[in-house]
Amino acid sequence: MKNIIKSLLSFTGYGIYKKGWEPWGISLETDLERLGTSKTSVKTIIDGGANVGNFSTKCSRLFPEAKIYAFEPVSLTFAKLKQNMNTNNCIHTCNLALSNNAGKKTINLYDNSEINSLENDSPELIFGKIISQEEIQCVTLDEFSKANNLQVIDLVKLDLEGHELAAIEGMKTLLHEKRVKFILIEVKSILPSEQYGPGLSIQEVSQTLLDYGYRLNVLYTDFIMKQQNHTNFNALYSLM
Repeated sequence: MKNIIKSLLSFTGYGIYKKGWEPWGISLETDLERLGTSKTSVKTIIDGGANVGNFSTKCSRLFPEAKIYAFEPVSLTFAKLKQNMNTNNCIHTCNLALSNNAGKKTINLYDNSEINSLENDSPELIFGKIISQEEIQCVTLDEFSKANNLQVIDLVKLDLEGHELAAIEGMKTLLHEKRVKFILIEVKSILPSEQYGPGLSIQEVSQTLLDYGYRLNVLYTDFIMKQQNHTNFNALYSLM
């Protein structure tokens, strides 16, 4: 019966996998376990660019003993994030942007809040256009970790629409001291020459993190749009 079901699913274009036996790049939880973590060993997670909290909520279910810090600098989006996380005691919301230095910066606000960006690469994007700007407060992860006594961070997720390298610079002490176990970063292309709009390539991020002793382990593909030469990946890095 099991083989019949698998055959039928395969015929219709679907596949079925036993939990823990999925191919790499399907389940972040499974891949982290393969790389040496467990549900209960993950204690601290940084969600940089949390938006309304989808990733933080997922992590609170996957890693029930983790304390999650969700960073969202835009006031309107932060209000939605705070409301969504109101009953989740594991998630601490922070009305801040992760960057390379502390202070005020101006962020471009798009009609799609998921692509709000501190970078100024393109006023017109595939998925939205700039409608206004807002002055926000920035912090470095080094400073935040010191202020909150975060000795080890199990996972740092960065989805900052092109500002990821600045955030990495702002956590260089943590990286040099090997106090971050895994880094999950949104990237928009393989090579810099393929990049469209705010975002980074896998090559740029990999070269930067290699200097700190981190290597690329897994890619999670969100989508590929051949017509616009636009892609979206999440790249998981760990210490070598």
